[in-house]
Amino acid sequence: MLRQRRKQAYQRKLDAILKLAGQWYLYFQSKQEWPELLAILKNFSDFAGDYVRLLENAPSPMVTPHYVLHAGIERLLHEWNILSRACEQRIRPANGEGFSPNLAQARNLLQGYCHRWHNVERVHAPYVRLEAPVVYFEKLYRISRSVYAPQIPLISIPLTDYDPDTGQWQALAHELGHHIYWNALAWQETEAVHEAMQRVVIDNASLELVRQEKGLRQVQVLQQSMERMYLWNRWLEEVFADVCGVLFTGPAYVLSAQDVAADCIEKIDDFAQGDEAHPSLYLRPLIALQVLRFMVEQEQMDATLQQTLTGRGGIIEKLERRWSDFSQKAGQKYYPGTNLSMSELAGDIPFVVQALLNSQIWPHEKTLWTLIDFYGQQVSKSDIEALEAYAQLSPLPEIPDQISTEGISAPPELEIQSASFKQIWQHLKDKVNSAEIEEQQKPLAHWGLLLGLELSMVHFHTQPHGCTRHWYYPCKHVHDSLTNKPVSC
Repeated sequence: MLRQRRKQAYQRKLDAILKLAGQWYLYFQSKQEWPELLAILKNFSDFAGDYVRLLENAPSPMVTPHYVLHAGIERLLHEWNILSRACEQRIRPANGEGFSPNLAQARNLLQGYCHRWHNVERVHAPYVRLEAPVVYFEKLYRISRSVYAPQIPLISIPLTDYDPDTGQWQALAHELGHHIYWNALAWQETEAVHEAMQRVVIDNASLELVRQEKGLRQVQVLQQSMERMYLWNRWLEEVFADVCGVLFTGPAYVLSAQDVAADCIEKIDDFAQGDEAHPSLYLRPLIALQVLRFMVEQEQMDATLQQTLTGRGGIIEKLERRWSDFSQKAGQKYYPGTNLSMSELAGDIPFVVQALLNSQIWPHEKTLWTLIDFYGQQVSKSDIEALEAYAQLSPLPEIPDQISTEGISAPPELEIQSASFKQIWQHLKDKVNSAEIEEQQKPLAHWGLLLGLELSMVHFHTQPHGCTRHWYYPCKHVHDSLTNKPVSC
């Protein structure tokens, strides 16, 4: 009886999701707009019904039915939250067009990239024909791997970048690179290609490093190269997406990579920061530059464009000097937890990029070069004229060695217009002034609460916690939703 009651409860949730999906489907069908959204809504509805029916019959000795249904519905709700947002953003308000023109422009841009991945002659099994993408706005640039419709790229753009004039839409090419990494092949083939990528990166880079040495030094370099290749294989998907980003958009992506990295760097040590998935900030612009160098060496590159990029004082030279001037103090910094300097890791980039671009690891002995119609093969006079904007690249700012945290004072007194913020402002002042913390910590606590728009100090550390990304303390203490371990800021 209890099991049946729970099944009915989860069925109601599923019915609610499917009802909403059906309503949106009929709405856009009546408008005769956004066919890619219609396709993904139908795929989702069909998938969701079958998915839950299967979970209802999960073997009870192995798992509890309550847990299975709960986890399954939660996953579907996550997927539906994305689709629901995409639907809502396509409604035209009575007094204007809303986001529709921006979404259409982003869709058309991405669709152009998709066509450059799958021209007619190469769309044969096991390759997947990529259909028109579904784009929506949220907090970040992100690819959602929708297993129910892998042929339809589902990509988000930050709400703050909804206008293409922000100049940040090069990130869409990177996100499509992630989609290609996971969904451009039939699932049975994808894992084999990923394994082959890892293998050629190790072989290509390690052998080149060893070949440059002799005797005992070769053994030492081989041992060190294993540590280096471990890092590159950890970063493989992000490097692949960056490679695709340059292939699709050319020098615009390289410039964007430099600007994005510079925006994240406050001091020299930040150049070496990386994580499990992303190469360090020092390396990513160098990866993009290396791909651009390889592109201009290809016979398919338009000759006039090639001269614009590679001639004396050309775009590539300007981009190289711009990043070199900005990062000149960073080469000797070491990647955290290793004995590898940034300059040593940068030395691997040509071999890593070469392995990803020219290795015949794709089905039918294809290389990535032959699978993407890369930037610069067909350009117009206006395209080349547009590159003149790069002739006056603004230099990146100088980076201090360290950021001083001395002399931090409480937030200044300002004339506050918002009544609600005025109440919060006074509450925070009273809270910090009455807190049992050292006097010199109070300005830090005040700034920390203000930045988090927090009303309580309960969840804040009152001592510096080792974070190198912020000059203010305390900093909010966040837990990972899966491991429940603290997440560093």
